[in-house]
Amino acid sequence: MRFIGVDPGKTGHIAIINEEGKYLFDAKIPLIDGELACSVLETHCLGARCVALEQVQAMPGGGVRRPGIVSTFNFGKIFGETLACIRMCNAPLLRPRPQEWQKLIYGGRKKGQDPKETSRAVAAERHPSIADRFQTKVSAGLADALHLAEYARRLTLYEEK
Repeated sequence: MRFIGVDPGKTGHIAIINEEGKYLFDAKIPLIDGELACSVLETHCLGARCVALEQVQAMPGGGVRRPGIVSTFNFGKIFGETLACIRMCNAPLLRPRPQEWQKLIYGGRKKGQDPKETSRAVAAERHPSIADRFQTKVSAGLADALHLAEYARRLTLYEEK
């Protein structure tokens, strides 16, 4: 039984864990010339017990990392392609907002000044076999994808009981 978390976007990540919450695999969102490589994503999603895709929305003004209208449009395009690809795989899909999955995953832990730091720290604690991969800010996408996979696992297994 595999649970998949997807942190969408050009710098996004996909992570796969098993029914015990153990890390199995991860990869960057597969892009070819700026377009989602749906067939690559499909190989990971087929047969998944559940997929959690973070529900995102456009930030007014584009935000710090994605300034401007063009980059916001591109981010939305990749999100839509990712959503369509997952739906074509017929895997059960959850679309939690960041606040939803963070509340469940972080528990009573207070978020640090930088939410990405908190995400990386929690991921390093939960997955010590790959803790060294959470040293840089670039690894926040992997951390978020792992947390989304854990969110899918917990909600799915809880519903089954």
